[in-house]
Amino acid sequence: MNVKMTEFRKELDLERELNSQLQENQAALRAQLSKLETGLKQKEELHEREKQSLQEQIQDLMFHIQSKEAIENSPYKGEIVDGQLQTASPSPSTSSSRADQTPKKRGHKKKK
Repeated sequence: MNVKMTEFRKELDLERELNSQLQENQAALRAQLSKLETGLKQKEELHEREKQSLQEQIQDLMFHIQSKEAIENSPYKGEIVDGQLQTASPSPSTSSSRADQTPKKRGHKKKK
């Protein structure tokens, strides 16, 4: 009976040791999983930003192509391609009189 008790004790100690090692392994695997999930989330965010950037580039290219086609098909193609942009200068009397004027403030009172 004493021998059986010793065998049971040894078996119990072995089971306790195995249980302890399994718990340590489980904690290490949970930490590793958390690290992998964080890395995956960062990669997904990067992927989403890159995707958005590429979509914006596609929109810009489509606008460029459509503009080029519109110019090619325009009856004013020669003027558009060879032309220069000119802006009309405001007359001196109009610009100086406007510059001298200050915007009139309306009689609004501040609420207290």
